[in-house]
Amino acid sequence: MPATARTPGFRAAAASARVRPWLWALPLLLALLLLGGAAAWLQISDKRDLEERQRTLLGDALSLEQQLRKEIDFERERLSEIARQADAGRWTPARLAGDADVSAGLRRRWVSLTWLDARGQVLVQVPDGAASTPERRGMTYHLSAPMNGGGSLLARYALQPLLTQQTPWWINRRYAVRMVDEFDETLAIAADATRARDGRVHRISFDPPVPGVWLELAEREAFVPWYRALPLPLLGAVLALLVWATWLLARQVRQVERAQAAWRDEAAWRRAMEDSLSVGLRVRDADGRLLHVNPRFVELTGYSERELLDHAPPMPYWHPDEMDEAWTRHHRNLAGNAPRAGYEARWRTKAGRDLWVMILEAPLIDAAGAQIGWMGSVVDITERKQAEELERRRNERLADQARLMTVGEIASSLAHELNQPLAAIASYNAGLQNMLATLPEVPPRLREALERQAEQARHAGRIVQRIRAFLGRRAPQHEACDLVAIADSALALLRHDLRRQRVRIEVRHEATPLPIHADPVLIEQVVINLLRNAADAQQSAEQPAAGAQAHVWLRTAITEGQARLTVQDAGPGLGGHSLDELTAPFFSTKASGMGLGLAISRSIIEAHRGQLRAEDAAQSGACFSFSLPLAQAGTRTHSEAALHE
Repeated sequence: MPATARTPGFRAAAASARVRPWLWALPLLLALLLLGGAAAWLQISDKRDLEERQRTLLGDALSLEQQLRKEIDFERERLSEIARQADAGRWTPARLAGDADVSAGLRRRWVSLTWLDARGQVLVQVPDGAASTPERRGMTYHLSAPMNGGGSLLARYALQPLLTQQTPWWINRRYAVRMVDEFDETLAIAADATRARDGRVHRISFDPPVPGVWLELAEREAFVPWYRALPLPLLGAVLALLVWATWLLARQVRQVERAQAAWRDEAAWRRAMEDSLSVGLRVRDADGRLLHVNPRFVELTGYSERELLDHAPPMPYWHPDEMDEAWTRHHRNLAGNAPRAGYEARWRTKAGRDLWVMILEAPLIDAAGAQIGWMGSVVDITERKQAEELERRRNERLADQARLMTVGEIASSLAHELNQPLAAIASYNAGLQNMLATLPEVPPRLREALERQAEQARHAGRIVQRIRAFLGRRAPQHEACDLVAIADSALALLRHDLRRQRVRIEVRHEATPLPIHADPVLIEQVVINLLRNAADAQQSAEQPAAGAQAHVWLRTAITEGQARLTVQDAGPGLGGHSLDELTAPFFSTKASGMGLGLAISRSIIEAHRGQLRAEDAAQSGACFSFSLPLAQAGTRTHSEAALHE
C-alpha cells in the first residue's frame, strides 16, 4: 500500500475523526461547566458568609452580655459600699435620702433604695413611694447588700435603661436587642424592634443575675443568597444563545462526518492490511524521530507503541555493543545513502534478547510531492543468523576434534617412545646399584641418590602408562588412595620449580587422611596442572615491586560429604571467563599455552565422578577446586596398604 497511508497527518486525521462528533457539544459543555463552577463557588461563598455572620452574631451577643454584667457588678459594688458606710455609722435611716452615693445611684438606674431591719421591716425607702420615671418603667430586679446589724439594703434596678444605655450604637444598627422572659414576652428593648423576618436570632441566658431572663439579638437585615442577587433571566438568555450556537455547530459537524465516512472506511481497510503484515514497518521524520510503527514492529522489539512513538535517536532497541555503528547507519540513511538491497543490523529487544533484522529504507513523500521522512521495512532474520552461527561453531568443533585426535595420537606415540628410554634408565640404575653392592665402601648419599633416581624413573613410567591408557579411552585404574598424600606428592615434584619461580606455597589440610577411590597418578597430574597454572598466572601478571614473591594456597577438606582440594592464587583472576570457556580445548590465557591442561583435567575429574569448579577469589586472584567422592569405610588407601605391607 502507499507509504503515505500511515503518515503523521493520517494519524492526526483519524484521531480527529474519532473525536469530532463530540466537538459540537464542547462549547455548551464548557459553558455549563463554567456556570456550574460559578454557582458552586457562589454557594461556597454564601456558606462562608453565613458562617461568618453567625460567628459575628455570637461574638456581639457575648460582648453585650459581658458589658451588661459588668455594669450590674458595678452597681452591686456601689450598693455594698453604702451598706459598709451605714454599718460604720456614717448615716441613719433618717439621713439616707441625703447621702451623695444614694443620690448618684438614683440618678443612674436605681428605681428605689430600701433599708430593711433584721426582721425584714422597712425602715426607710428612697424615694418615698418609689415613683418611677417613664424611662425606668418595665421589668426591674433587686440588688441586695447585707449589713452587720442583721438588716440589708435593697436597690430596685430597671432593665430598660440598663439595656438602652449600655448597648453600643453599632450593635443597635445591626440587631434588634431585647430582653425576654421564658414565655418570649419582651421585658426591655434597646432601640426599635425592627427585625428581618428570615434573619438569624441568638439568645443568651441572663440568669444570674436576673432569673428567667434572656438577652436576644436578632438581625435587622436578612441574608440574601446569590441566586436572588444575580439577574437570572440574563443568564438564561446567554444559555439559550449557547444552545442555539451548539445546534448550528452540530449540524455542521454532521455534514463533515458524512463527507469523511468513505475516507475513514478506506483508512480502516489500509490499516487492517498493514496490521496483518509479517514485516515490521516504521515511519521516521527527517530527523529520525519515530512517527509510526505497526504491530509487527512492536512485536519484534518488545517495546510498546507508546514507548516508541515520538522517540528520537538513539533508539531503545539499538544494541549497546554497536552504538557507534548504529549512529553511522543512522546518519547514512538520513542522508539518503541507504543500500537499495537493504542492510543487516543487530538489535536488542526489551527483554534483552538479541535480534538480527534486514532493513529496507524508502523515502516518504507527502501529497505535495515533498519528502517528509523515511519508511522502513524490517524483516526478522534471527533464525537465519543463528543457523549460520550454528554451522560455523559446528565446523570449529570438527576442526578442534581433528586437532584433539592429532594431539592424542602424538601423545600416544610420545608415551610409547618414552617407555624404552625410561626402561633403559631403570636398567642402568639397577646395574649401578648391583655393582656398588660389591664394593666395600660406598658413600651413603650416592646410594640414596640412585634409589631416588630409580623411584622417579618408575614413577615417570607409571605416569606415561596411565596417560597413554587415558588417551586410549580406557578406564582409569582406580585404587584406594589418600588425596592429602597425592597433594603432598605433587608439591614434592614441583617444589624445585616453584622455589625457582619465587612462589610461596601455603598448605592447610583440614582433615587427614582423605580416602578416595581413584587413579592417584591422574589425580596427581590434575593437582600439578592447577599448581602450575596458579604460579604462571602470577608470573605473567605485573607485580607491585621488582622481586615480589607470588603466593599460592593449597587446601584440602571434607565439604558436603566429599573430599575437596582447592588451589588459590593472588593473580589477576578469571578475567570474566566461565569454566566452560576455560576448559574448552585450545583455549588458553597464556601466551605460549596450548589450551589442553584444564580441558584434560576436567575430563579426568569427571571420569572419577567428581566436579571441577572455578571462581574469582574474594580479594584477588582465581580459585580452582575439585571434589571427589570419599572412599567407603573399610577401604584402605594406597599409602596405608603400602605401610601395612
